[in-house]
Amino acid sequence: MATATGIDRNLAIWVAEPEPPATIPDSPYETIPRTFLYLTDARLDDGEFQTTHSGCSAPQAVANIATGKRIFEGDGGEHLGMGSYVHPVSKLIGIGGVTNGELRTIQSLYRIRYITDEQRYTYNSKPLRTHDLLGYPLFVAEPLDDS
Repeated sequence: MATATGIDRNLAIWVAEPEPPATIPDSPYETIPRTFLYLTDARLDDGEFQTTHSGCSAPQAVANIATGKRIFEGDGGEHLGMGSYVHPVSKLIGIGGVTNGELRTIQSLYRIRYITDEQRYTYNSKPLRTHDLLGYPLFVAEPLDDS
């Protein structure tokens, strides 16, 4: 079983976390209607939009390309998605990603590349299953101040 190790130092990934769910399902297998958004500053492939590929979360797809694998290649355990309830940002840090810890509000226009329901994480000590979306930003900016 292969696991993704290390992310290319030149690959930037913006991660937008969904709003917390109003109600938390009783079952960790029930998907909440929320989506993590991952935008990369590099075009990872030349493919068209793809829908869910079982066993390959959006962070796994990014890690696959960064480590020279095919974009939708599973790792046998999906450690960056369904295989772990660790927060997705911590999953990326666990394979060599770095963050400056800065939270920013941005506006973005992006092209959707891939969406899946292969993501799990823990919120308020409850295991959740949710969606994740991989896209390419066409435009990214900080919102203008209205004053």
